[in-house]
Amino acid sequence: MLVLNRLRTAKLHLCIEEEDLAKVTRLIEKGADVNMVKENGVDPLFVACGKNNIAIAELLIKNGANVNAHPKKGVTSLDIAAQDGYTEITALLLKSGADPNIKDEHGWTPIRFAARNGT
Repeated sequence: MLVLNRLRTAKLHLCIEEEDLAKVTRLIEKGADVNMVKENGVDPLFVACGKNNIAIAELLIKNGANVNAHPKKGVTSLDIAAQDGYTEITALLLKSGADPNIKDEHGWTPIRFAARNGT
């Protein structure tokens, strides 16, 4: 069962990269882990935020994605959204409880990223 879940989760990451909401939905319904970190240090929500895909991010959060996870050198999904100026997804993360004061390995916070970029 663990192997099957890992395969579903690997597919989940790929479907998020491809921005295929229908496939992401099916994989979650079949038990893909919305918080599993891949070898490259990212979780599904991080990928969705990097793609600025609000529909997939909402689906992941609704299904238990940790909005404060910071598996890749302390970088959170909120960091990525703020850094890239994705205001709508930033608002979703904050509304869902993301902490804007979590520091990455260099001491940067999402607030600092947003201020640097004028968002």
